[in-house]
Amino acid sequence: MTELKNAVKVIGNFNLKPPFKKLYPIYWLIYPESSDKAYGICGYSNRAFAVSSPNNWVKLTTVTSLVIDNDECQESERCLVVSCKYNKTTIETYAKAFDLSARKLQKLWDRLICNVTAISESAERIYQDYQKKNC
Repeated sequence: MTELKNAVKVIGNFNLKPPFKKLYPIYWLIYPESSDKAYGICGYSNRAFAVSSPNNWVKLTTVTSLVIDNDECQESERCLVVSCKYNKTTIETYAKAFDLSARKLQKLWDRLICNVTAISESAERIYQDYQKKNC
């Protein structure tokens, strides 16, 4: 885990060198002001594609990459990057993937997408800070 300015925690590896071009790194950001959430950043889109509990160490340490092959992404039906060309997520597919009520999720969906979009906008700055500190 790496600590950046403002105590943002980064779990994962920005510099993953995949053995083949179809593997993209995932890293997780935990912000001090919203420490109840960890945001998964996709190495393909450089946008927040997932939200998890920062206490879910199994997920944060095992979900470290994703595969895009044959024009399909393995996260396509549960990804929160609505602008990605591989995204096929609907409220129903997301709810099914995480065993949630689609009806309850409908009420939260716009706020969830808005939050991950805001996180995505800061992810690039965090990546640049990391590169300055570690390169």
